[in-house]
Amino acid sequence: EPDGLRPIPAEPPGAELTPRRPARPVPRDWHITSFSELTRNVHPGPTPTRDPAAADPAARFPAGTEAGSYLHALLEHIDFRGQVAAQALAESARIAARFGIDHAQWGADAAAWIERVVRTPLDATGLTLARIAPERRLSELAFDFATVRVDLAALDRCLRAAGDDLPPLEAEPFGGMVTGVIDLIFEHAGRWYIADYKSNYLGPTPEDYAPARLLDAVRGHRYDLQALLYTLALHRYLRARLPGYSYGSDFGGVYYLFLRGMHPQHGPRSGVHAFRPDPALVATLDVEVFACHA
Repeated sequence: EPDGLRPIPAEPPGAELTPRRPARPVPRDWHITSFSELTRNVHPGPTPTRDPAAADPAARFPAGTEAGSYLHALLEHIDFRGQVAAQALAESARIAARFGIDHAQWGADAAAWIERVVRTPLDATGLTLARIAPERRLSELAFDFATVRVDLAALDRCLRAAGDDLPPLEAEPFGGMVTGVIDLIFEHAGRWYIADYKSNYLGPTPEDYAPARLLDAVRGHRYDLQALLYTLALHRYLRARLPGYSYGSDFGGVYYLFLRGMHPQHGPRSGVHAFRPDPALVATLDVEVFACHA
């Protein structure tokens, strides 16, 4: 036999083996969950019919999960301050097939569209993605945070405190880990922001992406919950890594960017849903709803 290896001794005839019993109960409701899991029973309703022959590339571009992932990948890998269209076109040639996108047919449309997106003002001050330096951003930040036990019904009531008519959350109570990926985190003027890219098709015109329509989409898909999970993840991340961090002074807000409605000439009036979660609500989520310790 090879040096260093010892055979396992045979059990004596008639030996009775019994399993060891755990000294403490094994939790049955501990698991890893995500926004998608928590909202699996939410059905936002029918999607408008897309026109593949529309003049606007954002309106005619394919819809669906794979198309959305393709657009996310383009935004992840380009320098917003550089030659955006050229970068996006080159990146499309490299990755399009991975997402089932025909680069020859759609690459140029995607590149022109992405350039529009990064040059669209996000607020009244003229902030654009094009102003964000690579060293001031984190793309596709994966997170996991611990929680002892979450009562989804109680969480839902917490989110409905403002009286909004929201589709109910129907997942079972749980404890364990909450996981997710934040599309973009960036720092601007001393504050930290979250941006989430949405490729939802809401219609062919800028009016289809006006503030009231975006609010309906956010509520219908329960993106309000997604935004709070992301906010809590970034809040804990910054608290652990940024000396002197305070939500009130350091957290800027959340941008939900509905890409198909974004255009520089429309600015934040179309395709941009911006808000800042209430500090008291974030504190409640942090200390009570998603508590780290019993």
